[in-house]
This record gives sequence, structure tokens and C-alpha cells, in this order.
Amino acid sequence: MTAPSPLAQAIDGMVQRRQLLIIPNLLSREACHDVIMRALPSPVTPAEEDTFYAAPPTSPQRQATRMDVDDTLRHEVIAHFAACRPQLEAHFAMPLTRNERPHFLHYLPGDFFRPHADWVQAPIYEERRVSLILFLNDHQPGPSPAFEGGRLSFFVPHPHEPGKMQGIPIRPQAGLLLAFCSDLVHEVGQITAGERFSVVTWLAT
Repeated sequence: MTAPSPLAQAIDGMVQRRQLLIIPNLLSREACHDVIMRALPSPVTPAEEDTFYAAPPTSPQRQATRMDVDDTLRHEVIAHFAACRPQLEAHFAMPLTRNERPHFLHYLPGDFFRPHADWVQAPIYEERRVSLILFLNDHQPGPSPAFEGGRLSFFVPHPHEPGKMQGIPIRPQAGLLLAFCSDLVHEVGQITAGERFSVVTWLAT
């Protein structure tokens, strides 16, 4: 029997510590493709950068586009998130009664989101408890557009090197929902080819 890889062990450790929950196939690939096609004609704005820093970063923290989808599509996706709320509450052992307006995000080649946490001691941000990311496409052939780069990585204390952090990458897959504690530091690596589509929101108690 083959032993789990160090990466698989690290991901399993995050799940066991209730930092992370992985829900595959929240949407089918065909449903993800439909969401992308309906979202693409929407008006777009640059994805916001965090504004709580006492001294703004000297380089851009984030580069991506936010699609302002219509109410029908937004509420359809919210309904999918709501359907798994009991599973989320059981896993994270807390009631999750409110969610922020979902962001439909579009990353092009060169786009990124540097290491950050979704929870900080600042208005709105400090209410967040669980972050959700729904991937709408991946690296695999299929009906959805594919992309390269753009992996989501979490940063947790290194198990064997005190004082150091370990990066744990998650490969995006169409329909995969990741739920994680909002205080976890994470990043979106730079897109090297293609286009990356996802929906994110944040749950509060």
C-alpha cells in the first residue's frame, strides 16, 4: 500500500484540525461552464484591494477582475452555497448565519493575489469566520476554459522546522468548493496562461 504523499498528509491535517473542508463537485463541469458563459458579458471592475493597512503596500497586492453578474445568477450560486451550510456548520463547529455578497472573479495571464488573510481586526473583515471559494474551471480538458498557474496555496506552520511556514497548494478543479477558516493566510499564484474563473464569499456567525 502506497503511503500518502507529504502534500496529501498536510491537506488531511488541515481538514482534521477543522481549518479546511473540501467539497468536490458542488457544481458539475457543465454547470460551471454555464456560469462562466452567463457571467462573461457582465460589467467588470478591478477586484478591490484591502484598505485596512496603516501603510499601504509598496507593490500591488492583487490584480484581477470582478464581474458584476445579474441578480438571477448571483442568487442561483448563493443557493448552492446555502445547500451545504449544514455540512459547513458541522465541520467548523459554529453557526454560520450570514454571508457576504459573492464575488465572481476573472483572472487573466499575469493576474495574482499575494499572501493575505480574509480575517483581520477591521470593520467587515473581523466578522468573517469561514471563507468559500468555488472553482469554475481547472487545468483539465473539458467544456470549461482551462488555465495554467493560479493555484491556491495555504500557509501553515512547518511541522518539522519551527518558525517557518509551509505552503500547501490546492489544484483548482471545476465544481470544487473549498471552505476554510478566514484567518488562514493564502494566495493565488500568478496566472501563466488561459483564464481562471471562481466565485468567493465569506460566512459570519
